[in-house]
Amino acid sequence: FAGRTDAGVHALGQVAAFDTRSRLVPGEFVRGLNHFLPPDIAVKAALTGIAVNVALKVALMGSLAQIGLALATAVGAWINLLLVLFFAVRAGYLDLDRAWITSLGKFVAAGVLLAAALWGTAQFANLYFAPMQNFRDELVLLLLIVAGAFVYGLSILLLFGRGWLFSLLRDRQTSR
Repeated sequence: FAGRTDAGVHALGQVAAFDTRSRLVPGEFVRGLNHFLPPDIAVKAALTGIAVNVALKVALMGSLAQIGLALATAVGAWINLLLVLFFAVRAGYLDLDRAWITSLGKFVAAGVLLAAALWGTAQFANLYFAPMQNFRDELVLLLLIVAGAFVYGLSILLLFGRGWLFSLLRDRQTSR
């Protein structure tokens, strides 16, 4: 996955997720919403996302290095998406029904569970792998990847159920 908020700036692994019955891919969805919105609103959303992106990059680059750059890009992209959704709802081009809002809440819950699991795993790994001199960082990263994938997958499965997951996979296979 790759996200993009301004020319030449990418953040690998950036994902925006919500449940919709549309067959459009996320980039087409945002472009489609922008098509219906007046150009000044789409530009305002994009410029706000870029401004937040740049401000956070300056603020986080020193303390978090590359992670701060990726985090700033992800936050900027989310702000851009949320502003486009806000303007589309306000203009009447998008209806946020109960199922959509429920799905969004479930994804937020899964994200919070993932963040807590990654934080706990990192604390455990830092204590457990502290005496190691070779491949310590690589093992910590591998443990974080495995724990993150397991916790996020399990939380999505528990929150949405097997039927939703299988229908998502089935829909992807039929659209190819």
